[in-house]
Amino acid sequence: MQDLFLQEYNKLNENQKKAVDKIYGPVLVLAGPGTGKTQVLALRIANILRQTGDDPKSILCLTFQESSVFAMQKRLEKFIGAAAYKVQISTFHSFCSEIIRTFPELFDFSDKVEPIKDIDKLSIFADILESESLINLQMRGDKLGYFKGIVDAISNLKKEFITPTQFLEIIRSFEESLDSDALKREQRRLEKLYDLQKFYVKYLEVMRDRNLIDFDDMIFRVTEQFAINESLVKFFQEKYLYTLVDEFQDTNNAQLEVLKAVARFEYLDTNVFAVGDDDQTIFRFQGVNSKNFERFLELFPKSEIIVLQTNYRSKQEIIDAASNLIANNPNRLVDHELLKSRNLNKNFTSGYKNSDSSDDIEVHIFEHSFHEDYWIGQKILELSKQGVQLNDIAIIVRKNNQMPNITKFLDRFGIPYTIKRSESLLASKYIRHLLLIIEVIASADALHDDNRMWQLLSLEYFGLNAFDVLELLHKAKKNKVSIYDYVVNDTTDQYLSFRELIQKLIALQNYAVNNSFAFTFVKILHTLELLKFFERLPDPYVELNKISSLYQYIQSRTNFLKKYSINDF
Repeated sequence: MQDLFLQEYNKLNENQKKAVDKIYGPVLVLAGPGTGKTQVLALRIANILRQTGDDPKSILCLTFQESSVFAMQKRLEKFIGAAAYKVQISTFHSFCSEIIRTFPELFDFSDKVEPIKDIDKLSIFADILESESLINLQMRGDKLGYFKGIVDAISNLKKEFITPTQFLEIIRSFEESLDSDALKREQRRLEKLYDLQKFYVKYLEVMRDRNLIDFDDMIFRVTEQFAINESLVKFFQEKYLYTLVDEFQDTNNAQLEVLKAVARFEYLDTNVFAVGDDDQTIFRFQGVNSKNFERFLELFPKSEIIVLQTNYRSKQEIIDAASNLIANNPNRLVDHELLKSRNLNKNFTSGYKNSDSSDDIEVHIFEHSFHEDYWIGQKILELSKQGVQLNDIAIIVRKNNQMPNITKFLDRFGIPYTIKRSESLLASKYIRHLLLIIEVIASADALHDDNRMWQLLSLEYFGLNAFDVLELLHKAKKNKVSIYDYVVNDTTDQYLSFRELIQKLIALQNYAVNNSFAFTFVKILHTLELLKFFERLPDPYVELNKISSLYQYIQSRTNFLKKYSINDF
């Protein structure tokens, strides 16, 4: 393993080696795409253990996706063996969730604290809006019309680590800053903001009373404790001697507060290492704060800044074009007052091995996507006539839903093509929805589970009115019965379509008991008329191919296990 470490270390360029070798003190690594930052992170952890002999458990590495955690552990395993699984590699949410489980007495939770389900959140929102008379948060004729907006607002407040008290101060400060004319214009907005603040207070109270937490609570509640509990902060500062953060550009304020608590020592230099791409923080997305790179340098003013300048993924022409575009951002970190004196060089160069060709990049602007798609087809025909092989031509789109329009023109021009997507079957929302239907049919109790029934009735397959579904949920809750019982016992025609759907599901449950899953799968598609739904989609063949792939898998399992049933699936 030592040999493998040295072998990989010797492949690094000068700045990558500098990042791996700098073990002590704060370090900020600015690394764009293709610059090898993940390898640098793994080798740095390995190097800490090689150079210091410290316990792997004294290293904390925080990232943003569970897949990244697994990938880092596997990469690190090559360099340090089983010790890779002793290093604390976690997402921010998993790390904070573990703190809550370890110190439940600090969080006013009972031992039975549970994550809130979507259906419970909907019910709580409806109750608060009704009991608190927050009319400014309700649409006329639809009490829950602003449901998603309220959910997003509460989530963003938590990500920014803004408490209800702080939120009230922000609203009042905003109101005081307005002159009389502006105050008249903003009156309606202010009324909504004040109602939202009242809602925020009540929502937190209800969540605490019912021992519930939502996704954002894990970080928010831990950050609250770090702010008031010095002994908790010291516990983690003593536990972790080294803190590393991957994808630092994705941090929001609450996550930065977690890092600050764990890694910032008052009188000592801290061993904190953050790697990220400051040029990816143009937008505030999911609470991401473009100012967090600046805040990092304010928290850790002695930080050494290392720029990984060599891009091993792209040719120089691509890099130069991207750099020229990014240079138009007036708020780049390299242009900030904090860094002007450091003369940082962010001129990226290509380390791409096959960079012999120097084709220019052409930019074409079209009035309509129709014209663009037509031009693409014509350009491919032109290249083909010049002798370019079709399998040497690629079309890259920003979103998968752009593919159908392009493929229509390729079909019209007689151009053969294959579609490659980075998604699995489960990445398709329609496949996931179909699996939910299968799950309900497979379980005798599922029809009485309000959470699953609410999700099922909301599927666009069945064309049920969203308002009717919400109203039904609220009525069932009010009458303290399940959605199933309310619909079955309702004698009006209002929920007739709901009753008919439930009757079909019951019939499918009975069918599944005595038939293989392959037969049941086909029965589900026909009974619920799902194939007709897919045929109405803009590009039905893509989704129908996925359905076919799923059926082929089920059929192969049925051939292998003769009694393969829906429950085996």
